[in-house]
Amino acid sequence: MKILKWGLIGYGEAAKKLFIDLSVRKNSIIECIASKSQYDFLSKKYPDINIFNSYENLIKKNNLDIIYLSLINSLHYKFIKKIIQSNQNILIEKPACIEFSQLVDIRDQLNKKKNLYFRESILYLSHPIIMNIFEIIKNENIGNIVEIESNFGFNFKKKKFLFFLKKNNKKLFSKMLGGGSILNFGHYPLSAYKIFCEKFNKIKNIKKNIKIGYRGVDEDSRLEIDFEKRAKLKTEVSLTRNLKSFLRITGEYGNIFIENPWIPLTNYEILLEINGVKKIFKYHEKKSLWQLKIDCIEKDFNEGLKKPSTIGTDIESSFEYMKLINIWKNSN
Repeated sequence: MKILKWGLIGYGEAAKKLFIDLSVRKNSIIECIASKSQYDFLSKKYPDINIFNSYENLIKKNNLDIIYLSLINSLHYKFIKKIIQSNQNILIEKPACIEFSQLVDIRDQLNKKKNLYFRESILYLSHPIIMNIFEIIKNENIGNIVEIESNFGFNFKKKKFLFFLKKNNKKLFSKMLGGGSILNFGHYPLSAYKIFCEKFNKIKNIKKNIKIGYRGVDEDSRLEIDFEKRAKLKTEVSLTRNLKSFLRITGEYGNIFIENPWIPLTNYEILLEINGVKKIFKYHEKKSLWQLKIDCIEKDFNEGLKKPSTIGTDIESSFEYMKLINIWKNSN
């Protein structure tokens, strides 16, 4: 099996988690890391890894199989372009870009290259929970899906998060850095809708309620969309409230409910209810979300794929998410 050589740009919390799981892989190695803020620390701690204080210098390396980009949201567009121009494969933290126009440009550039692997990192999509849900939909008679509802939110203004906000430059609440509840959490409900309804049809009606904080970013938002000849989408995301994290798929005859679908527990359950009769499906998954994602990427490369096999993570999906996020953020 092919051994993947990874380059990591940025060394924040997400990159550290990926680093830990990459370090124990048999079919992946960390070739280099670029970090301006932690260059000295990384150079001393990992002498066997090439450490750069320049992102561009890492991108210029021609022996990498894939570059993982996890900088502040507002820097994604600039460095995705540089990576594409260097003919490198990309794993990008969501959101891939902070403006729809940026994503349009990235999509156009990738379509011209045609042979580059681009994957947006939406962790839960690599988890077996997705296939488990599909299996229940296939085997149980819930009828045609009529509504998909989901929530995701944390109160980052609580005292326990104050250090986090200071340490991370309050990026979640900075408009300039790509903060806001919609940009940072909106991919979860939108991706869930896409994979279980296959596509977003023309919008018939849209309702939303957005709370803008004093820093100018959306701190809290509710969204309802009626699509032509498709299920209804309902969601709520927040940076200031601890929302009950769930996904509910409602069919004509029953519904499927999953608690904490975005970060599933090792032992998790899927609840099915049809005509008032409930059935619980219990599962166990010992691998972390990061290990599962790496599994998928290694498999894709081993099979020579130029498009992620994980549904909802390719450039066309990113394009659709960003198009809807643009409507969500800006429509009246």
